[in-house]
Amino acid sequence: MKKYLQPDKIENYSGFRAGLGKIEILKKHQYYVTDQPVSGDAPKKFIKHYEYGEAAKRHPNKWPAFIAKTGHKWYPIESITEYLLNRLGETLGIRMAASKLAYGGSQIRFLSKYFLAPDQSLVHGAQIYAGYFGDDQDFVEEIEKNKLAKELLTLQITQKAILKFFPIHAHQILEDLIKMLLFDAWVGNNDRHFYNWGVITDVKGRQTPYFSPVYDTARGLFWNYQEQKIVSLSKNSKELEAQIKKYITGSSPKIGWDSEVDINHIRLVEQIAKYNFGLKRESIHDLFSDDNLRKCEALIS
Repeated sequence: MKKYLQPDKIENYSGFRAGLGKIEILKKHQYYVTDQPVSGDAPKKFIKHYEYGEAAKRHPNKWPAFIAKTGHKWYPIESITEYLLNRLGETLGIRMAASKLAYGGSQIRFLSKYFLAPDQSLVHGAQIYAGYFGDDQDFVEEIEKNKLAKELLTLQITQKAILKFFPIHAHQILEDLIKMLLFDAWVGNNDRHFYNWGVITDVKGRQTPYFSPVYDTARGLFWNYQEQKIVSLSKNSKELEAQIKKYITGSSPKIGWDSEVDINHIRLVEQIAKYNFGLKRESIHDLFSDDNLRKCEALIS
């Protein structure tokens, strides 16, 4: 018997009520929940979902797979924010995991398309760090648990770890990781821990390893604000500007920089640009070109 999405427990409500005419409705004859487990803090289910042109309706086992996530900490703005950030990343030309919003199990879900093909494996950042530190996974986990990632897992250490794991393809992998970090700095994502990025490998060693599409980008400006508060801020320009400046200053990465204490996103970007670390300064300008920024502004408006 097929299983379907059920309502997940919600911690906080943002107050937004979406018109479902704008969001795809998951019909029971077009999706089902599989038994494949999915890790993470947010409620997630692995589903198969029919999409026109992907596979025939009569072969549900061949339908594309998605991870259906409920933004339970601040519903539904958390999921809507994640979708918006994904669209912004795509607009900048960053390879993002294909995604969409959908309504199923009486809740709005963020659907991220499963991007691993058969015979592919995702080597998480945690595994790459563990390999660098003598295959000591527990040590790496303790670093995150004790909030020492910025101090011990710096960008320089990350580069060395990638070089050790993927010596031939490290340059391109590092370049794509830097683009992800620049994107995180731009949108204010401060939750890019080492399970939220990785490298895709061919388990049979036939294909070139490459940096994964960017996924799990659910944190940004006002993601945990109620709608009423945002409306109130929009009517007070000074307070709105103060809130934005506070967020910009306080937004920080999980990956740090050697000899920098409690580095924030702005400082990390400055250091990357100053030393052309993994990406030339000209490429950074291209990423955030006036044309790209205008496209992003048009997307938001």
